[in-house]
Amino acid sequence: MGAYAGRQGSSMAWKIQELSHGWRARVWDESSAPDRVSQDDHLLIQRVGVVRAAVLDGVTPTLNTRRPCGQDGAVWAAGVARTAFRTTEGLEDAVAEANTLLCDPAITARDNAQATCVACDLHGTGEIEFIRAGDCEAWTRAPGQVWRSLFPDPMWTTQASSEWKAWAESHPGATRPERQNAQARLMADEARWNTTPLGLFVQVKVQRATANGINEIVLASDGARLNAQRMDDLDGWMDGLRSWEEVEMTGLAAEKRHDDVTVIHLFRAAPSL
Repeated sequence: MGAYAGRQGSSMAWKIQELSHGWRARVWDESSAPDRVSQDDHLLIQRVGVVRAAVLDGVTPTLNTRRPCGQDGAVWAAGVARTAFRTTEGLEDAVAEANTLLCDPAITARDNAQATCVACDLHGTGEIEFIRAGDCEAWTRAPGQVWRSLFPDPMWTTQASSEWKAWAESHPGATRPERQNAQARLMADEARWNTTPLGLFVQVKVQRATANGINEIVLASDGARLNAQRMDDLDGWMDGLRSWEEVEMTGLAAEKRHDDVTVIHLFRAAPSL
């Protein structure tokens, strides 16, 4: 186990779990600050003939987002999505169920409790199914190959992203509600999204993929800030992530310099670290 723990000096260590069909998993799950409840969640579950893994990332709520039992809307939404993936057989059915539970068409879309997600089913046959809703990430690597992003397209279309960037640059002092209201106006049309968070619209827009011959998979919330270069030294990147944020994150995203981060690394044999 020590070979796969976080490097000495890191603030976190990977949690290891043995799975079926020759798979193992290690999980990095860290809130943005020690005194904050993470808005991320994850799932690792084994059924007959399949292993399921999922990462859920609650979307920062608005001031009008409901708080069931007094709970933060993002935390609640991630929990709802986790339950759907745990109890529903098919990936698409799980996504649809979570979206139905979270989306209230009677209120403003942005005020709904929402979560982004990425999940996979590892079948005993060797086939792997993936699904994504929102901006979580999935990376795969076959033996002797480089890491590949399964869903390289961003959550928003190119035009929508450009308009949001222009608005943000022209309103550097905007408050969190002002930013959320502006984003809601710009992103109100479903056509401006490549893939949508669970709970935003009545019909969720997902991305799907299948793979065979894969021996490593990484599922991550966007707080991991992964790219191809960082994937080549995943442990080193995760160990240094908070230090990188201190230097590079000059503004506050949703009132947090540091973001919640969840990473599931699935592998058939000892990974190259």
